[in-house]
Amino acid sequence: MRYQTLEDLEYQMQHTRTFSFGKIFNEIKVFLLIFLAIFCGTYFITNAQLMQETFSDVIHNSEVKTSIIATLKEQTSEKIVTLKEEKEKNVRNLIKKYEGTISTEKTVSEDITKYLKSNLDSYDFEFNILPPTNRIISEEINLSAPIVESELKDKGEEGIFAEELKNGVVKYPSSANPGERGTVFLFGHTSQEYREKNPYGTIFRNLPSLKNGHIVELVREGKLYKYEVIETVIVTPKKVNETYLSYAKKGGEYLVLMGCYPIGRTDKRMMVFAKRVE
Repeated sequence: MRYQTLEDLEYQMQHTRTFSFGKIFNEIKVFLLIFLAIFCGTYFITNAQLMQETFSDVIHNSEVKTSIIATLKEQTSEKIVTLKEEKEKNVRNLIKKYEGTISTEKTVSEDITKYLKSNLDSYDFEFNILPPTNRIISEEINLSAPIVESELKDKGEEGIFAEELKNGVVKYPSSANPGERGTVFLFGHTSQEYREKNPYGTIFRNLPSLKNGHIVELVREGKLYKYEVIETVIVTPKKVNETYLSYAKKGGEYLVLMGCYPIGRTDKRMMVFAKRVE
C-alpha cells in the first residue's frame, strides 16, 4: 500500500496499533468471562448440597430458635400431666372403693384416706426425655446430629472414617468421653461433593459462626453435658494433633469440634474449643 504523505502513514500506524491492543484486550475479557463461568458452574454443582442447606439456613434465620432439649420437654409436658391425672383418678377410685366396703369405724377410714393421698404426692412423674441416641446439639448454629462412636484405630489410612461420617458427627476413638477428664474430639464435614449423597455432608457448615460464649450440648447415654465455646483456631492438618493435645494436657473437661476450612476446601482445619460448664 502506498501513502501519499507522512501524515497518512502516521495515521495508519497509530490506527493499526490501537486496533491490535483493543482486540487483544477484548479476547482477554472473553477468556476471563468463560473461565469465571466454568469455575462458578463447577463450584456450585460440586457443592450443591452446601448451597442448598446454606440457603435454607438464611431463610429460617429469622425464626425463633428453641433448644431441642426444651422442645422435647414441652412436647412431653402434656403427657406427664395426663399420667398424673390418671394416677389421681385411680387413687380416688381406690379410696371410694375402700369407703364402700370397709366395715370398721369412720376414723380408721379417714386415716387410710390420708395415707393414700399422701402416697400420691410421692409418685415420681419425672421422665427421661433426652434423645435416645448420643447427639450433639447447638441452637446457635441450628445443629442437631447423632454422634458416631467409631471403633477404628488405624490413624494412618486416608479417608478411613468416610463411612462413619455418612451417619453423623464422628467421635475420635482415643478421645475422652463426655463427663471424663480430657478432651472430647468430634469432627464432621463442612462441605462435600454432591455426588457423594451424604445426608451429613455439610453438617458442620456453620462451624465458623460459633463464637466465644456460645453453648454446645452433648447427649450421651441419657445424660446432658453443656460446653461453652472459649477459642477457635485455624491450623494445617499436620498441626491438628499437636493443637488437640495442648488442651488434653490441661486436665479439665473440654470439647473440640473440627471441620475443613475454608468452607468448600480442605486446605486447613477449623478447631472450635469449648469447656464444660454443666
